[in-house]
Parts: sequence; structure tokens; C-alpha cells
Amino acid sequence: MHHYWPIKDDDKCRSIKHAVDWGNSHQQEAQAMGKAASEFIREELKMDYVYDYMFHLLNEYSKLLRYKPTVPRKAVELCSETMACPARGLEKQFMMESMVKGPSVTSSS
Repeated sequence: MHHYWPIKDDDKCRSIKHAVDWGNSHQQEAQAMGKAASEFIREELKMDYVYDYMFHLLNEYSKLLRYKPTVPRKAVELCSETMACPARGLEKQFMMESMVKGPSVTSSS
């Protein structure tokens, strides 16, 4: 069973309506698909993977720059801890869980 329902690029509205109609008439299969999607997210889209991807993407992008970036004179540095402090409840929990504390892979790993 797939963890997603494919949607056609050239007929999105009809494709989504068909998916909803199918889900309404096949509730057990739709719930199994939802559970498979949750498991996929939990196992394959871990924040470490996301941050590694972002790091490598930005690193490669920086090689394409034709100028030397500079920090604006009035720029203010923000750290993740100060962003999470005013948050409450689930928002704070999610921010703390996703906070980068260091690279997930280092040269000594």
C-alpha cells in the first residue's frame, strides 16, 4: 500500500475529488494509507535529514554566487533558543525538538 494518493498535474480538481470519494467509500484502506504516511514521515523525513539536505543545498548554492555576501550593518543575530523561549505548549515542544544543536554527521563520525 502506498503512503500517498497520486494526483494528476493536468487534472488536479477531478483527481482530488476522486481521491476523496475513494477515501469516503474505502475508509479502512484510507486509514491504512494514512498510517503508512505517518510512518513514512516518522522514518524517512527526520529533522536530521531535512537539516542535512538544507545544509548541502545552501552550500552548493553558495558556490554559484558571483559576489561576496556581507552582513548588513543593522542586522541582529537571532539564535534558536531565543526564538523558542516565548513559544508555549506544542509550538515550544516542536521548536525544541527540531532545534539544531550541531551537525548530524561530522568528520569524526
